[in-house]
Amino acid sequence: MRWRVLLLFCLAAACSRRPSASQAYAQAWTEFQHGRLPQAQKTVEAALQGRAAESVEALRLLEVEILLARGQYGKASSALAQVADPHEQPLHLRWLVDQADLLRRQNQTAKATALLDQVDGAAGDQGTGDPVFRSLLLRSAVLLRANRFDDAEAVLERLIPRTEKAGDTYNQASAWLNLCFSKLKRQNYDESIEYGMRALDLAEKMGALRVAATAHNNLGIVYTVFHDLDQAAQHTNQAITQFREVDDPGNLGDALGELGNIHLLGRHPELAVQDFRQGFDIAKGMEDVGSAVRWAGREAFAQMEQKHWEEAESWNQQALALRERLKDAGNDPYLQLNEAAIASGLGDSVTAERLYRELITDSKGVPYVEWDAHLRLGALYASQHKLPEANAQYVHGLEAIERVPDGFVKDEDRFTYYDLQMEFFQDYVDLLADEKDITGALKVAEYSRARILGQKLGIKPGTIDKVQTAAFERYAGRTKTVLLSYWLAPKRSFVWVIKANGIRMKELPPGDNIGEWIREYGRAIDQQGRDPVGQGLPQAERLEKALLGPLREELAGATRVVIVPDQEMHTLNLETLPAPADAKRYWIDDVELSVAPSLSVLAETAPAAAHPKPTMLLIGNPVPASPQYPALPSAKVEVEKIHGLFTNAVVLTGPDASPRSFFDAVRNPYSMIHFAAHAETNSQSPLESAVILSKSGDSYKLYARDVARMKLAADLVTISACRSAGAKAYGGEGLVGFAWAFLQSGAGAVIAGLWDVSDSSSSELMDKLYQGVAKGATPAAALREAKRTLLHSGGAFHRPFFWAPYQIYIR
Repeated sequence: MRWRVLLLFCLAAACSRRPSASQAYAQAWTEFQHGRLPQAQKTVEAALQGRAAESVEALRLLEVEILLARGQYGKASSALAQVADPHEQPLHLRWLVDQADLLRRQNQTAKATALLDQVDGAAGDQGTGDPVFRSLLLRSAVLLRANRFDDAEAVLERLIPRTEKAGDTYNQASAWLNLCFSKLKRQNYDESIEYGMRALDLAEKMGALRVAATAHNNLGIVYTVFHDLDQAAQHTNQAITQFREVDDPGNLGDALGELGNIHLLGRHPELAVQDFRQGFDIAKGMEDVGSAVRWAGREAFAQMEQKHWEEAESWNQQALALRERLKDAGNDPYLQLNEAAIASGLGDSVTAERLYRELITDSKGVPYVEWDAHLRLGALYASQHKLPEANAQYVHGLEAIERVPDGFVKDEDRFTYYDLQMEFFQDYVDLLADEKDITGALKVAEYSRARILGQKLGIKPGTIDKVQTAAFERYAGRTKTVLLSYWLAPKRSFVWVIKANGIRMKELPPGDNIGEWIREYGRAIDQQGRDPVGQGLPQAERLEKALLGPLREELAGATRVVIVPDQEMHTLNLETLPAPADAKRYWIDDVELSVAPSLSVLAETAPAAAHPKPTMLLIGNPVPASPQYPALPSAKVEVEKIHGLFTNAVVLTGPDASPRSFFDAVRNPYSMIHFAAHAETNSQSPLESAVILSKSGDSYKLYARDVARMKLAADLVTISACRSAGAKAYGGEGLVGFAWAFLQSGAGAVIAGLWDVSDSSSSELMDKLYQGVAKGATPAAALREAKRTLLHSGGAFHRPFFWAPYQIYIR
């Protein structure tokens, strides 16, 4: 048997033939599209050996494309020089495209564009096939590099349907990828995610690992901007794995650097330095000077975060030296910021001050650099106990922020842009606290809050001096309310207590500590269903001591409180904490609690007009539009009970409970609007959160972004659904989602949920809420009594999980 097997093997080997040029090309082309670049290169090199030049033009051009993809531009140039201008048009066009690609990568964009013009002229507007499609992809890449986003996107929007019609999945995925990148550069992050996911889906279906890896990398960058670091790390690590698998060092280096940025944001600079160093080593080995400069600069910053000043100085100097090799390098303000901070860290305050002042002078028109330089110079003065000089720099920094021209940041991206500014405001508040300027610190804090909401409502103070703290005191006196404005910051946190007779400030623990305690407490209530007061949970005692303990005297006798939360506090219902005066009962038994996004917005909003005959729009119990959103058994009963309390009501249920019907209905004014349905949150793009209604055409989602564009006059909007309050908290702006959107649309108050809610307990709570409203109680008072009824019922719904998810948001 062994002899026979060996004989058969030898016969098979003797009969094997060398693959033809076309067979080798097909194999290498498949390997190339799947991203297996080293294998594709080996296949091409083996096929080229011993073949006549005129028979291997296509193989030689494929070799060029593989070398370009691997970043081996010198070898690509040599291989391209061995190919004479082919006579057949497809190969001729491909030859032109490969030359253009090489020139583009060598930063000779004018020459590259001229060659692409030749391709377009020869192929015409309806040309198809890989050379034509790749020509359009290259043109979009050239336009993107020149920041001509509209032009690039116009090219891609013409290309995508042509690739789809031709069944060219590879170039279609690449086109979606370029469109994803364009939206990323334009800071249109929601669209960038959408297009990146389309590219990823196509690439994974055809096994194009390199395209898939690039899509993962782009998505990682977008999620990093959103500060969704778990998602960002997941995508970026997948990109790193796949770039390694396909042996794509250039993109691998970029992905490693982006992972370093994620680690920096996650406050792990010790991990970031490893990522940046790997990215730097790869870029330097490939003579990619631009990337080497970038990662060396980020390495310097990561070393600064650890106060390793000598290492930071060494890396920043490397970055500056390498930058000199770039054509038209000029100055890099971010490396200059590093240089100044390093000088300060090394104790050379004279040099640091000089560098900061040079940056301030040179950075006009670059808002981030200007106000960051003012912030850092202010911090330098503060460390020297030069408080007047420090204060002056923070004032100038605020002026720089206020000078940002209209249109500099698009509306949908201002959440992230303002979030980036919070370090500035935190440092300024800390400085004013050191100066014992309580009112000044409150002005800065309130100026930073709800800036987008306030501007949309037309009541946002234009400058810091226009924040009227006296108006806060008048509001407190007029409404017999205690106002609590919380401020969480890394070093220490604060809370301002505003009453009719004055403003006081109390110091609290660092924001990171408070945030972790809130998350731990939230798990006990939301996930474990605990009864913190009844069970005497230490988590409850610790959080009450941190947030309410310093205010016991100020809160004595208070019956109505308005909270302005900050950061992680947006996920906490303070009603669930033990009462400051008696740890054996919940705080809700002592006070009526409301939440406001900003004291400025609250104090400047006119009181709601009385409605002797309230009108209500009830929309709920929709027809399930998807198995993901099954019928809610209690929604029908909830709607019927509320309808029974109000005779002047319009009810939209079943197939009538659709987004289109809602928009038609609110053309008429209602004093109250109530939703009883599912909701979904979108933490990456909060205004893409939606209430799930009945399908009308292809639409069954009422999006928060559409609500925010409306003009409503409702006194109360209630969203009886899971996690309907908001999807993500932004620094300054607060919790953004449905509550925010309805407040912006003009609603006076919004009742919405913080966490997943029970269908049956929600229905019971809503019934009791509207019983109170029907009897003339304010929404806040009625909601409190409805919650207390469940709390003291002695039944299954007495735990906070059931009664505490709903909060009332007012303006």
